[in-house]
Amino acid sequence: LVLAQGLPSAHGIAIDQSHVFVTTAVDGGSVLRVPKAGGSAITIQAGLGRPRHLTLSGDRVWVTSPMDGRVLSLAKDGSDAQEIVSASPGHPEGIDATAGATFWVRRGPGVKAGALFAAQPPADPLQLAGGLDSPAELAVDGGEAYWIDNSSGSTPAIWRYVPATTAAPQLVTPLSAANGNDLELDDTHVYYAMNAEVGRVPRSGGPRETLTTATFAHGIALVGPHLYWVEGGATTDGRLARIPRAGGQIETLATGFEIPRGVVVDEACVFWTNQGVGKDGGSL
Repeated sequence: LVLAQGLPSAHGIAIDQSHVFVTTAVDGGSVLRVPKAGGSAITIQAGLGRPRHLTLSGDRVWVTSPMDGRVLSLAKDGSDAQEIVSASPGHPEGIDATAGATFWVRRGPGVKAGALFAAQPPADPLQLAGGLDSPAELAVDGGEAYWIDNSSGSTPAIWRYVPATTAAPQLVTPLSAANGNDLELDDTHVYYAMNAEVGRVPRSGGPRETLTTATFAHGIALVGPHLYWVEGGATTDGRLARIPRAGGQIETLATGFEIPRGVVVDEACVFWTNQGVGKDGGSL
């Protein structure tokens, strides 16, 4: 079921009980919301710099605007928009929320100038870790933050920050190439999507376990016993699939997509964004 069409470079995705929230990763991009049951796509924030990442925290939406260095928080209806970080050097990217705090990573400016931040308004954002290369995707759980660093100066890897044990990031596992695209967490493992594989690694670190090879795997999501993912390039061979968390039989759930990007799952349905090709080729 297509919920919305004509979304230029539809990318990030999040859901609550009633709506799907989507970013359009273009200059002057937007955050939109669409009823889960279908209906009009309503723009709740416009004028962003290629937004790719968003998260929900309580009754608010948080979104990073990398091309102009901003981090914003707004009510789910688009009101009360606040700039948590105003236009600044560097590119805020992955963002996630847990336990009343919102975390995000910033690339640059410059080599090893990336950083991990946390915010609990009205307090100012706090830098938790610095010296990062090129962090992109982020997932948090219980105050622990994990991110993919696709690297501009050292080995691509998955890293973590555990404030109770150390103030320095810890290596979880190196990656085979600078093409990590998404992360998810459960109690024991970090699950990741790279261009050529979907896999997992223990949260405490260790070798990667490949669950399946893939062709341009992008978004992943965990629910129940399964890991869901989307994959595919600029042809209509993209698909939505799932596999048991520990590996096993792969099920293809839907096919025929052009550059599917983000995926989320609730108790009833799977939702995903399709970047598409052309100016308004994206959809939800």
